[in-house]
Amino acid sequence: MNRKILIATHGMLASGFKDSLNIITGKIDNITVINAFSKEQNPKKTIQQFMEQINKDDELIVFTDLMGGSVNQMLMKYLEEYEFHLITGINLGLLCQLVLSETITSKTIIDAIDEARLDIRYVNEEIEHQSLKGSQSSMADFLL
Repeated sequence: MNRKILIATHGMLASGFKDSLNIITGKIDNITVINAFSKEQNPKKTIQQFMEQINKDDELIVFTDLMGGSVNQMLMKYLEEYEFHLITGINLGLLCQLVLSETITSKTIIDAIDEARLDIRYVNEEIEHQSLKGSQSSMADFLL
């Protein structure tokens, strides 16, 4: 099975995610990006061309930025015709975890999303909470 990954976002965010992934994980060749409404003036056509290249044996994982966004809505239409995983509201931690996963199942994805949600924090409040506990820990201790 050949795994293909598509990151499709508004603006240049998709390219930024791919660049960051390459820095953190090393160069990954099976990632395609669509920078909708910036470099890709017609994302609908670009998405269609990408989807037409997908084989039935390919494992496709698609990441988008916003659930209600036009990019995600364009890709949702293909769920009727193609079998693939569509994940929206992405962050870099989630991307790293799933891109590096050996096996992708619905459970793998759901678990990764749950874990990524836990990484979204208001750091000021976390530090304040630690201070209220009377902890004399440093910032370095907080990160561990």
